[in-house]
Amino acid sequence: MITTTFDDLETLSLTELEDKIKLLYKIYETCKLNQQKDLLDQLDSYLAERRYRIKKGFVFTPLVVKQIERINQILTENTAKLLAKANAINQQMLALKRGGDDFLDEYFLEATLEVRYWDESSLLELEVDENEGRSDYHKMAEILQESRLDGHVRRFMYHDPEAVFQEGYGDGFQEDQMLEFHWNDEVLSAPELSHIPYFCNASHDLFCYHNYSISDIIRMNDFRNIIKVEWENEIIKK
Repeated sequence: MITTTFDDLETLSLTELEDKIKLLYKIYETCKLNQQKDLLDQLDSYLAERRYRIKKGFVFTPLVVKQIERINQILTENTAKLLAKANAINQQMLALKRGGDDFLDEYFLEATLEVRYWDESSLLELEVDENEGRSDYHKMAEILQESRLDGHVRRFMYHDPEAVFQEGYGDGFQEDQMLEFHWNDEVLSAPELSHIPYFCNASHDLFCYHNYSISDIIRMNDFRNIIKVEWENEIIKK
């Protein structure tokens, strides 16, 4: 394991810090299962330091603001799309259950909106690099995804409302309660962003609670909605 202290991290350049992250991830890929948690914790600390380093003194140029608006629009529209489809599928599951489907005793549905890094097309090449070539955005995106340190930015869950522990769920139709709030806090409260009428909860989550830096986020070009349905069929021998 790399034994760099936090004090040492502060003395590293951005490029040197990312080199440490790459080395740590390489060790993680080949380590034993019982070592993974400690390595993931260390990776998390290093990536958090990188995020802070890029955020410190960040300049919200017109190009950056344009990209933040783009990301917020993508997340706002696809949160609504995800929830609408999840509600529709949940209604189908309820209909099957109430229709007496002989395989469906209970079910669980999970709908998530996620950031994805697949290949070079997953990130945009912007006209100006605010970090002047000192950051390897593609490798950092790969590490953030493959080490599973960051994932969904919105999640909706449904359970069978007829199950005993889920009484009171009614027809199982969900509304996005987060629409009641304008999520323009922390980094999204910058004066240069004040003209943006609404930041969705997914934007808040991505910018404020993940180890992606602002520079990573404004280059993102790959998201996905995922809906998983788990069926349960009880087999009881009499």
